[in-house]
Amino acid sequence: MMHRKFEREPAPRMRPPRGLFARKAPGQQRLRAKGQFVISFLAVVSAFACGGGGTAPATPPQAQPAAQLSVNSLTFSSQALGTTSGPQSVSLSNTGNAPLTITAIGTSANFGQSNNCAGSVAASSSCKLSVTFSPTAAGTLTGTLTITDNSNGATGSTQTVSLSGNGAALIVNLSASSLNFASQTTGTTSTAQTETITNTGTGNLAISTVSIGGTNPGDFASSADTCTGASVAPNGSCAVSVTFTPATTGNRSASLNFATSPSGSIQAVSLTGLGIGPLAGVYTQRYDNGRTGQNTQEVYLTTSSVTENRFGKLFSLPVDGYVYAQPLYMQNITIPNQGAHNVVFVATEHDSVYAFDADGESTTPLWHVSFLAAGVTTVLNQDIGPGYTDLVPEMGITSTPAIDPASGTLYVVAATKELQVASCTTNCAYNYFHRLHALDITTGAEKFGGPVAITASVPGSGYDNVGGIVTFNALQQLQRPGLLLLNGTVYIGFGSHGDYDPYHGWLMAYNAATLAQVAVFNITPNGKGGSIWGAGGGISADASGFIYVVTANGAFDANTGGGDYSDSVLKMQIQSGQFQVVDYFTPYNQATLEADDLDLGSSPALILPDQPGPTPHLLAMGGKDGRIWFINRDNLGHIQLNDAGAVQVIADGSDSLFGGGTYWNGNFYVQENGDYLKQYALTDGAAPTPPTLSQFSAAFPNVQPVVSSNGTNDLSAVLWVVYRAGGANVPAVLYAFNATLVSMDELYDSTQAPSQRDQAGLGVKFVVPTVANGKVYFGTQGEVDVYGILP
Repeated sequence: MMHRKFEREPAPRMRPPRGLFARKAPGQQRLRAKGQFVISFLAVVSAFACGGGGTAPATPPQAQPAAQLSVNSLTFSSQALGTTSGPQSVSLSNTGNAPLTITAIGTSANFGQSNNCAGSVAASSSCKLSVTFSPTAAGTLTGTLTITDNSNGATGSTQTVSLSGNGAALIVNLSASSLNFASQTTGTTSTAQTETITNTGTGNLAISTVSIGGTNPGDFASSADTCTGASVAPNGSCAVSVTFTPATTGNRSASLNFATSPSGSIQAVSLTGLGIGPLAGVYTQRYDNGRTGQNTQEVYLTTSSVTENRFGKLFSLPVDGYVYAQPLYMQNITIPNQGAHNVVFVATEHDSVYAFDADGESTTPLWHVSFLAAGVTTVLNQDIGPGYTDLVPEMGITSTPAIDPASGTLYVVAATKELQVASCTTNCAYNYFHRLHALDITTGAEKFGGPVAITASVPGSGYDNVGGIVTFNALQQLQRPGLLLLNGTVYIGFGSHGDYDPYHGWLMAYNAATLAQVAVFNITPNGKGGSIWGAGGGISADASGFIYVVTANGAFDANTGGGDYSDSVLKMQIQSGQFQVVDYFTPYNQATLEADDLDLGSSPALILPDQPGPTPHLLAMGGKDGRIWFINRDNLGHIQLNDAGAVQVIADGSDSLFGGGTYWNGNFYVQENGDYLKQYALTDGAAPTPPTLSQFSAAFPNVQPVVSSNGTNDLSAVLWVVYRAGGANVPAVLYAFNATLVSMDELYDSTQAPSQRDQAGLGVKFVVPTVANGKVYFGTQGEVDVYGILP
């Protein structure tokens, strides 16, 4: 039934059979079996194509890569400029079903990257990128990490990570680019100097090590180190103390090195120092040609050793006259037939020069020379004029000699009175001379064909001219200022005997090797006065070879084109055999100084070592009116209203200053008549007021201080003065003070010890003590007294 019905009724159009496995008529069974699959496939295709009944299965999707990042931004903390941070990681994953091809990976400026992606990432795999920050500018910096690939089948697809970080400016500031220890005795240690390193940047500064390197690292040492291993925050600092202990003499150098990170750079500070042996010598008045009054090579005498119980008078060296000249000193001189000695040289008003063993092996001179002979004597008071008593009882050698250690020569000027007729006994006529002597330091023998008589004349209309020529008057001229030996030339200055007429100020120069006269200068060729005397202070010179003299009252007309320079500071040099005035300074009230006998020239020019600040080249001096001037050596200022050309004028109303002040370690020391010993701590070359006052004061004659120290920054430095109190025939007194702060109690004076143990000889005025290798030497009326560490 069913087969027939099927045969009689055709299937609806476009309608698939009801079943592929429907039952067939016997006659058709085989045919249908063979074509069954074909018919079914065609029916399905026909049905799908024509939208007929039935649904075809979906085609599988195409394979594609898919990129995915682990983060979309990275932030870096502060990083010092020029350094690179640690890495931060980014993972790049391929979540697709095909390989991810990477064509580029890059970062913008200030950032960098590295990766292990190898150009592609397999499906369901990942690779790692490491990003770093290297700031080139301070402040917030931004950038991008960019990956270019074929994600999702799109060529040139990009994946990005936002980057940001803070550039920290790492700026290091050193308190000094160099530390200079100047002179230090070998085997001894200097006072420490401090170097501070400051972080003025915006990031932390790490200091890994502090070390000393360079040429002579063993001569320097760092201590009190707060820097090694330190992390210095912005605006923070740390410090290192450095000392100098020279192993040998000469210039020594090294560097103080701060190893900083994260940059790993070295911040270096130059270290220099001068190693010196025991003091080789004191060759000139007030220790040096600048007349500073400082000996910075003293090892033995300190604030702890100069006390009543440890320090006192050791011995005296007897001589034949008053000693106004400062004793000079030389170490290790071989004296013929007597061996090697440290020697102290002494010149007297009785025209003698002595060489003594400086350590007191004997008080008998190693040698002694006298410039007196039959018919030759010293100059007496009455020879000058009635009532003359400035120097008593005679005048022979008044100024301090000068020594040339290279040639072994001592230069000294002696005054003599000589019979015109050697056999004369009554109503005799005399000639007066000043002679320049050059003595062998080992024997006292004359050298270079000496001595030579000092003579001079210049054109001029001065009050004692004859026919328009002013001639040097050996009787009326006093050779008072210490000699200057500079570059093979001996400079000699002359003043007056207490203003007894006629006189002028004279400056003369002689060749040190031949004793030939080189040049002559008269301070007042067309007037009178202008003495060069300075209470014995030497003629000064600076490191550039300029010569400085300070003149006393007399004629002045330099400001109107004249040639008279009284009451002035003169800066001079020799050109073509003639003295030339390079520059000058004159107080605005010079006329008053002249009228009232208020010499500017009662003190020499003190040449200060180079100073910090706007005026590095300074000169200091003072006069009888009590004022003290600081003057720019590069521009002395001439004469101006209210002394406007001076750098500083200190006018404290004190009495006269004789002999000048002293410089040491940034301090200026001075004591004026009737006033206290003062200490001015210089700041940028100026002397702030008020000064520090000592408890010591003195009337006329004021003292002339000197300082002894072991180096230039010695906290145990000692300031020394010798004072003659009361009248002319009283013992001199030696005083010692702490040079760092003179207001402290005195360390010592020679009246402290009982039973007059330390009493000195009878005093003379304007004494300058000589401190050398543990001993103090100074002159009196008939001896040189020697003080030191007691046995």
